[in-house]
Amino acid sequence: LVGNVYAEDHALSLRDCIAIALGESSKLEASRFDLLAAGESIRAARASLWPNLTGSATTEMFEGERTGKFGLVTSNTFGAGVQANESIGATGVEILGLKLTYPIFRDGSIFGLNDAPAVESAKAQRQSLEWTKNLTREDVIFRITQAFITTVSAQNRVEPIDRRVALLEQSLGIMKEQQGKGLSLPIDVSVVNEQLNGARTLAKVIREQSVAGSLELSRLLGMHATSHLRLVMALPSPPEPPSAALLLGNALIQQIGRAHV
Repeated sequence: LVGNVYAEDHALSLRDCIAIALGESSKLEASRFDLLAAGESIRAARASLWPNLTGSATTEMFEGERTGKFGLVTSNTFGAGVQANESIGATGVEILGLKLTYPIFRDGSIFGLNDAPAVESAKAQRQSLEWTKNLTREDVIFRITQAFITTVSAQNRVEPIDRRVALLEQSLGIMKEQQGKGLSLPIDVSVVNEQLNGARTLAKVIREQSVAGSLELSRLLGMHATSHLRLVMALPSPPEPPSAALLLGNALIQQIGRAHV
């Protein structure tokens, strides 16, 4: 819905399409939740190695008369004495307890000061999911860029090829008229006719590419296939090539390091 409204307001550039696609991608959304779950797994693995404090509280309420030879024993408010009674009113007993557990050595961790293999495994899993998320993001950007360039390139070629078809149709009419007056040969008409057929075939292919690219771009942007997609018709400028120092810098550093070794 956001993409549809945004597309109707103004023409979309490549940057706009990439921003919308990154927000609409279900794979990226799933990757974010996977990363959150992996982070919780790391915290859970670490928590098992830390001190654990547990508490308990029990309360019992009772009243009534004794049913056997044993008496009911109560104490006064300050606990200074006890007495045996035939019956007792509502009385409560509370039992409170605290338990502290601090593992000295568990699963390869000493006092929880170093990460156990289970924690390291959870960290590696999260790092793997992080790489997966980055690769998914780059895949979305690549698909959007490819669909955008294909669509815009095809749309930019529609008008020139239509103009070429119109000119060839006029040329064919002129050649046929000249042939009827004996001013041109049949081979001239055949050549122009073949050029016209080729231009019509190319125009059909370009229109199909434009429609297919627009449908693919709408799908990637989360829009309906029937949505009117307006695009900036200018193709983005290619990025500047990296400098030789940037390309060879790491390789030179590695070679120098190996030479010293």
